[in-house]
Amino acid sequence: MSPKKSKNGPGGKDNNSRDKRKSKLKKEIGVKVRQIRKGVHYTQEQMVQYFDCGRANYSRIEKGEVFPNPTMMKAMRDEFQVSLHWLICDEGEMKEQDEGKKFLTIKPPADPQEAAEIEELLFHLDSVPLVKHAVLGFFLEYKGKNRALIEPVLQKLKELKKVEAKNGKSE
Repeated sequence: MSPKKSKNGPGGKDNNSRDKRKSKLKKEIGVKVRQIRKGVHYTQEQMVQYFDCGRANYSRIEKGEVFPNPTMMKAMRDEFQVSLHWLICDEGEMKEQDEGKKFLTIKPPADPQEAAEIEELLFHLDSVPLVKHAVLGFFLEYKGKNRALIEPVLQKLKELKKVEAKNGKSE
């Protein structure tokens, strides 16, 4: 007598249906990631730079071959206001509606004219998504061409974020 095959064991029916569901979910999320990218008017290369991931890996995400990593999903939520519930569960709206959320904090300059211009820019960044994406596109291009100027400033920003994260956790 041969032993019975378990439905939950390797190669069983349950594993096969689970693999099919997982594959289908990867494809659905890939389509949504592509939809997000097109919605913010980014190329795949810009998304690769934005998420700091490999081009091949990002392409595999959009093709539905692999899941985006948690860091990437958090960035989609935080920076593009994408609802993770929509992304993963396909329920609700694509965009989160959090009007009070602030994305950028800066020290106001001493020059009142410059302060007024920055205030106007921040208002437009919050109100008009295309302005935000145009500014981000310009910044990515500028950062690529002037890495030596930008890199030390970005390093300071990363350090400040780490300090803010530690302070936020300790409260």
